[in-house]
Amino acid sequence: MDQLVAIVNGPNFKTFSIVFLILAFATFIFVRSGILTIHTKYVSMGIADKERTILRNQMIHAYQSCMGFLPSIPRLDGFTEERAQNICEKIYDEMVNWIVLNHITDEESYISIRQESVWNIILMNIINLDYNNAKFKEAIYKNVENDIKMFVKIRKNVEK
Repeated sequence: MDQLVAIVNGPNFKTFSIVFLILAFATFIFVRSGILTIHTKYVSMGIADKERTILRNQMIHAYQSCMGFLPSIPRLDGFTEERAQNICEKIYDEMVNWIVLNHITDEESYISIRQESVWNIILMNIINLDYNNAKFKEAIYKNVENDIKMFVKIRKNVEK
């Protein structure tokens, strides 16, 4: 116990304490500003802002893509703006689920699974079966593929 008291009261301990506090404060500032990231087995610091930016930009793109596709939907018999907007919102919800799960890749197998999920949403919600044609399906598939590639691109750009 006397040795501990001697160490704490010694001049080296006070110098060490001051240096340690300065380093801890500097590390905190660097992590908070995004200059420094710390990844350990149990803790990751300094990436939350990047992740928020990635998620926000991906969700903005998903919304703009879904609502931007709305005017290009062919106006067939039984078409209503409300139903089309409802379908687009369901597709947007599906895309948000992809984004939140955070496993988006531009691999062909991943893209084909997501294309099928969007196509199934459309098939479950359409009234006029004339929409179930190869041309419209190809347009949907192309849009989903472009969206997924854009999600991956957004992540890569922010992570640079």
